[in-house]
Amino acid sequence: MGVLMRIASPFTSSFCFPVLISPRKHSMKVFVWFLIRFASLLASSLLLLFLIPSCHKNEPCTTCPPSGPDTTSHSFNFTQFTFGGNAGSSYFNDVAIINDSLAYAVGAVYLTDSLGNPDPNAYNLAEWNGYNWQLLRIEFLTFCGQSGTTSAPAEAIWCFNDSDVWIASSNSQITTWNGKSQGAIMCLPVSVSKMWAVNKNALYTVGPLGQIGFYDGATWTKIESGTTLDIRGLWGVVDPMTGEPSLVAVASNGAMIPQGKKLLSVQGLTVSAVSDSGLAYSISGTWFLPGQYYVVGDGLFTTAALGQVWREDSTQPLLYKNAIRGNAANDIVVAGSYGLLSHYNGSSWKQYTGADIPSFNGEYTAVDMKGHMLVAAGWMDQKAVVLVGLRK
Repeated sequence: MGVLMRIASPFTSSFCFPVLISPRKHSMKVFVWFLIRFASLLASSLLLLFLIPSCHKNEPCTTCPPSGPDTTSHSFNFTQFTFGGNAGSSYFNDVAIINDSLAYAVGAVYLTDSLGNPDPNAYNLAEWNGYNWQLLRIEFLTFCGQSGTTSAPAEAIWCFNDSDVWIASSNSQITTWNGKSQGAIMCLPVSVSKMWAVNKNALYTVGPLGQIGFYDGATWTKIESGTTLDIRGLWGVVDPMTGEPSLVAVASNGAMIPQGKKLLSVQGLTVSAVSDSGLAYSISGTWFLPGQYYVVGDGLFTTAALGQVWREDSTQPLLYKNAIRGNAANDIVVAGSYGLLSHYNGSSWKQYTGADIPSFNGEYTAVDMKGHMLVAAGWMDQKAVVLVGLRK
């Protein structure tokens, strides 16, 4: 016989439909009714789960994309200065910024004397006062162990503060400058092209033919590097937990004679080679923060950790890059050949050469950045050149 079964739905009023059940199958009545009831409730539950949002209104959504990175301004006012050119080839090798009104460049600037003749004594230090550069002479020993002095070309500079500036010469010596006068001259067991320091009791130098030096406040030590390539770039950071410095040095024989490359990790007095896979054969500078490493030379290369493969940034101009420095991960500057100057603001690179500043026959060999100021220095034809950029 036929019976009517009533099924309840959460979305509609109850309804009836006929189900044919014979007397001999009356025992199946409950089972069939339960089966239909279960199927209806299951469908209703699945629909409710689909309609309910996955994130509550007041809870953070862990799957939402992150907001854009913090950025710094690309906008700088630039002023270029040149020196020498009529008494021999002039150039700057290194720069250091203390603040907006005090910075230094070192190298060799040759001018004429009062009679108009070339003066063989170079001006090897230039001081920025916030408006202009003043050329100065720093004396070094003509030969270590003798009393005679000369204003030999300066190679590198490191500033601890405005009254404690260290300057290295091309003849393996270092002296200090306090803003008014120079201090004692130290003879070193190594040649110097770059310096990096934690303090006056932990200063590192690198130079040609794989030379690395360390000064502990009293004694100079030559550190074995394991290479005879010229070490051309050096940077370091201090571990905030241990207080110990970690340094990276880059070595190659320059842009014109790519005869090999080395990437070196310096920990205390120990030097070890780390993977240079992915780097060009000619590399010249480095800068890094923990978790973000940069090397420049015949390209710009990055990696998240030493030992990993380096990746080249293919968006960069096809010009040689000599130096890189930064304030933070979102405020980095690169300088190089033909007046190359680039800035990274955390999101994009901006190229200034040819639009904001002129290109020229020469190169910026060094760059520094501090706060809202950057300084790049090098040579242009026969002149020394320095560029000051102040963020607007």
